[in-house]
Amino acid sequence: MTTMLLAALVWMQAADPELTAALQKLGAADRYAFKVESSLQGNNTSGTVVEGRFEKDRPVWLKSGEVEAFRRGSLLVVQKAGGWKRVEEDTDRRRRGSPAALRTLRLPHDELSGILKQFKEIKKLDEKEGEQTVYVGEMTDEAAKAHLDANTSFDKRPEGTPGGTGRFWVTPSGDLAMVEIIVRIKGKRNRDTGWSTWITLSEIGTAKGEIPEAVIRALEDKN
Repeated sequence: MTTMLLAALVWMQAADPELTAALQKLGAADRYAFKVESSLQGNNTSGTVVEGRFEKDRPVWLKSGEVEAFRRGSLLVVQKAGGWKRVEEDTDRRRRGSPAALRTLRLPHDELSGILKQFKEIKKLDEKEGEQTVYVGEMTDEAAKAHLDANTSFDKRPEGTPGGTGRFWVTPSGDLAMVEIIVRIKGKRNRDTGWSTWITLSEIGTAKGEIPEAVIRALEDKN
């Protein structure tokens, strides 16, 4: 048995079954609503919020600020001047909430797939928050660096090793309610640089919305 396979089996045995089941339930869900909040901390702190609704085999609805869109694969249709227009590929992915950023946004069931392997250990807290069970854990150094690299770009990378933490909230019905990932590099004068992500989930298995006919036409337009 290879070392990698053995490590995976050990992790599966160590992972809390309730949290594992909640993540698997999300991964298998054919529909859910979500909100992804992101915050960049550095010389200038900035953040963005993206709301969305996933329904299997239907365009994904996304909204960030004044930008409302539907996405199917790499195709993106954005509401403009009261109508729906298809947006061609562009490269401006730095602006969170821009059409390009919405096009490349990873959906929660993809983003959270295999996330437990990114942690050294995850513990269940004795006290609940309301009725929800809370889990906390420390990320591996490799996972923290990968998360920071995937979400940030610095003209000058701060010195130091990134450290990451995570929290998971699970409802009494076994649904994943929220995930928090925080990655930081301790800088000079105790100034932190890093990235924070909060993923809030709701209506797992029940989310449903209308898709305008104009959106379908725009997505199917081959011109």
